Amino acid sequence: MLISVIIPTFNSALYIEETLNSVFSQGWRDLEVIVMDDGSTDNTISILNRLAEQESRLRVFQQPNGKPAKARNNAIRLAKGEWIAFMDSDDIWLPGKLEYQVTETIKFNADLSFTNGYICLNNNMNLRDYLFKVEEKVYEGDEGVQLFHKQNRIPTSSVIVKAEVFKIHGFMPEYPEYPMYCEDYLFWTRLLDKGCKFVGLEQPLLLYRVHSESTIGDEIRLLPPLIQVLFLLPGKRELPWKQHLEKTAQRYIELLIERNQLQDIGPFVSPIVKALYSNWQALVLSISWRISNRLFVSLFWRLRQYSAQIQQHSLR
Repeated sequence: MLISVIIPTFNSALYIEETLNSVFSQGWRDLEVIVMDDGSTDNTISILNRLAEQESRLRVFQQPNGKPAKARNNAIRLAKGEWIAFMDSDDIWLPGKLEYQVTETIKFNADLSFTNGYICLNNNMNLRDYLFKVEEKVYEGDEGVQLFHKQNRIPTSSVIVKAEVFKIHGFMPEYPEYPMYCEDYLFWTRLLDKGCKFVGLEQPLLLYRVHSESTIGDEIRLLPPLIQVLFLLPGKRELPWKQHLEKTAQRYIELLIERNQLQDIGPFVSPIVKALYSNWQALVLSISWRISNRLFVSLFWRLRQYSAQIQQHSLR
């Protein structure tokens, strides 16, 4: 059974060879690896071409810079495998990842699976202190959607998914029509909403590299697109969704205050307060923003505390 490994890359000369070595050293031999270079300006392409001469299973393609989702989608269109495996160009698979994951995915009759992994801060790939905390769990139906409303549970570099899923349900949302960085979260939740079955595997089989050039190297860049994507997620917007939105908005406000850039929350104020609070509370918060940014923050914090107290009381 052929697995197509999809790797988008942009200026990854420092890491791409180590990433590919972790793929080709897997015990699963029936592989094709499709690397879609997204307009790199370093020597990524020369490294890839050299590696392709040494490894017949590696196929290298280039596109003008269109961001990761477009690179993944274009690579998927070239894939021949029954299963698609996602991999970022700076991460590492641990030995035995594919064999174990394919076996477990088929056992659960799932359309998609993802595994646990180690979060390697500051480019330290020997760090084993932090995990994604992926649970051994099946996700499907409205319950699965609600669990994904609470948080994105999937490390993208750990995913394998049936190739037919893309034929049936389409491809990843692409920038600029959709926010960059969180398009995978939107895609996973849409698949669940359309009836796909996921399984999470608790065993850590991924080393997820975090460094200054990685997409999560600067937290504040991720929060605006996450807020945008939360408003695009399918399914009923119940308590898990509201808690996720509230937590994200709070963190964004905290970081903006640290940087003296609180005005940047402005475009999100109205949709956030309308989603989280009653009509009169949302009106007061919107007016407070127009009067004073600091007044808005003070009232937002007080209402959050009040809402938390009400929720705790209702759970007693």
